[in-house]
Amino acid sequence: MMLAAALAVAPRAAWAEAPLLPVFADFGRAAPDHGAYDQAIDRGADFLVAPVVPTKDGSLIVAPDPELSALTDVARRPEFGDRRKDTTIDGAPVSGWFCEDFTLGELKSLVTGAPARNGGRVAPPGLLSLQDVIDIARAGCVRQARVVGVSPRLVHPAYFAAQELNLEVRLADLVRIGGYDSTAAAMIAQAWEPASLRTLAGLSRIRRIQLVETEGGPADPAAPRYAAMTLPDGLKAVSGWAHAIAPTEPLLIQPATRGAIQPTGLAAAAHAAGLRVYARATAPAARSRLTALFLAGADGVMCSDAGLATRARGEAMEKLRPTG
Repeated sequence: MMLAAALAVAPRAAWAEAPLLPVFADFGRAAPDHGAYDQAIDRGADFLVAPVVPTKDGSLIVAPDPELSALTDVARRPEFGDRRKDTTIDGAPVSGWFCEDFTLGELKSLVTGAPARNGGRVAPPGLLSLQDVIDIARAGCVRQARVVGVSPRLVHPAYFAAQELNLEVRLADLVRIGGYDSTAAAMIAQAWEPASLRTLAGLSRIRRIQLVETEGGPADPAAPRYAAMTLPDGLKAVSGWAHAIAPTEPLLIQPATRGAIQPTGLAAAAHAAGLRVYARATAPAARSRLTALFLAGADGVMCSDAGLATRARGEAMEKLRPTG
């Protein structure tokens, strides 16, 4: 218990004890609640992925999108009716209620989850702040006597920067206050936008992950397309602003003959460029594919089912264990 307490209050020193192939609890487009994160820790998650957007008063809230009506009951709250607006996010028109128009207290008063048949809610009220997730991770360190880290995902950073609500500045402040400002800390930021990761690199020493999609590119037209990032020269360029890439599953493994799964070679190429590789599993996750991702060279996996990913990691490590 003394070791676990030390890990909870000394995140910079803790990373050396973390697994070599971490499992990231990644809930995708959902807004995870306290219980979902706790369950992920108990099932083996080493990092909690937290998509973050800013509040009006400068806090960071955990939500996969700035528009709130799909996640909360804000559209049914008459006191917030006048907050509805039209805006443009990364070139796309969007209407609704947006996080930057609400204080942290107001956002925590909103109810998340779908309406239940009895008139209640499926999920408990309130969105989590990033500080809440850090506290959950630290409590998980104590409960499980091992390292549990946090991986903030910066959502639409250019949109917020235009409103002087810079995600990178707010994250760097929280990182410094929490004692995570080190490449050895159990804190890894991730983003689709290279410019955001470059900005963060000038503000904080935490590690950074470049998210890579199967097609398209970042919202910034000046940024390289995702396909270019997966080429040898592109991977070398990415290593200038990130410590790792997080590609989608099809970029790392592909179906082969007779039901087999074969690696694409991207993991090896990324390693040659000095990058780690954290695979983003396709939902719904399958143990065979998760195992194949580790065998293909992934240094970790992001998955909504932490227990399944942990078992797949164990299976892969057994297969990779030298014999004789």
